[in-house]
Amino acid sequence: MNTPIQRPTGSAKPAAGDRRWELLLLISSLTAALLFGAAAFRENNLAPWIAYQRAYRSALFARATDERTRRAAASFEIRYYQVYLPGLGRIDRCPTCHLGAEDPLMKDRPEPLRTHPGNILAHHPSDRFGCTICHGGRGRATEAREAHGAEPGRPAPMRRGDMLQAACAQCHSDAELPGMPVYNLARALFAKKACLGCHSLRGAGGAQGPDLTAAAGKHGVKWHVRHFMDPQKAVPGSKMPNPGLTEEEARALACLMMSFTGENLSRDYLPVPGARKAGGQVELAADRLGADVPPGAAPGYVGSETCLVCHSGLHPEAVESWRNSKMAHAFEAVRDAPDRERCLPCHATGYNPATNQFAEPNVTCEACHGPGKDFVPAALDGKVAEHRDRALANVRDRNPCVRCHQPHVPKEKHEEAVRRAAPKLGTATAAIESTSKN
Repeated sequence: MNTPIQRPTGSAKPAAGDRRWELLLLISSLTAALLFGAAAFRENNLAPWIAYQRAYRSALFARATDERTRRAAASFEIRYYQVYLPGLGRIDRCPTCHLGAEDPLMKDRPEPLRTHPGNILAHHPSDRFGCTICHGGRGRATEAREAHGAEPGRPAPMRRGDMLQAACAQCHSDAELPGMPVYNLARALFAKKACLGCHSLRGAGGAQGPDLTAAAGKHGVKWHVRHFMDPQKAVPGSKMPNPGLTEEEARALACLMMSFTGENLSRDYLPVPGARKAGGQVELAADRLGADVPPGAAPGYVGSETCLVCHSGLHPEAVESWRNSKMAHAFEAVRDAPDRERCLPCHATGYNPATNQFAEPNVTCEACHGPGKDFVPAALDGKVAEHRDRALANVRDRNPCVRCHQPHVPKEKHEEAVRRAAPKLGTATAAIESTSKN
């Protein structure tokens, strides 16, 4: 019996469940394509920055008065504008919206087209500094909410008011900056309260307290204000003494802390690094000690301003007493003397008879305590006790006063003796001692 041959009748029909999945996949693919298309259309035609640029171009046409300015307006392109800042390791796209920041004719326009206030861009050109180094926010973003740092889950708040002023401390260590009262108050308090006596900042200062280099990333402004108002309440068991600040002073210092981001800026952005600053403030750094002292002075001297960075806050009464004493003005008595080099060993500090140069005029800290390089590095390493012992060694082991002072020698006899004996004896000290023996 022959078996009939079975011929294929075609593919099996898909089950009803399979058809539903295929339909769902088709619908989701079309939806995704529509969403992507809508996003692309919005980004290229409806994004707020495009409206701003069109308004800017219209303003260019409105003020065009000749063929040249009309051509310039017509050539303006609707596109992203950005600044690449390799020295800061960032890209700022803020000019995409803030097109009139450097255009003085846009001063009456609403934001974001308005001219940048003040003349700060004259010293901080946007092609070198960008925007976010001062203002904060997210430089790569082009949507206002994200660019201004208000995006949920990705906070990068822009600096405003007091915070914007204190941002100068990212680069500047000047004692004062024009038009920046919050910065100036914070810097004055930072020096007066001798913060670097216990804390370090960018490798300089003490080691008794936490490093302040990246303080902005550890706590917010409100915490810092509470901490400065009452350190022990903010941090139970804290060894930091209460600095006795007003709320205004605490907020100024808190804003300063928020400028210490820990960012490793290129030295091109640090004005005159390590040098003497406006107002006499100096930057404490071991490799800069004595950098402002004349090279021909006696070796090892660092200058009294280095000492005053900490001691103006730690011992204000002693510093003020010295400022009001004759020692702080001793050089004035011999400034115009025709033979003043004979007087310099006692009327100046760090005198070197071989070069006839001195570290600084008047009788300052090192005149009694000795060359600062013998004890200041210990303070910068956080070895406060060692620093104190070395600084007091000269005073404790021998009375430095008698090097220049003889209480029973009248002023007139003193001057006569110095002028008569100094050329022969070599120093004013020797002349005074010779007088006292007679």
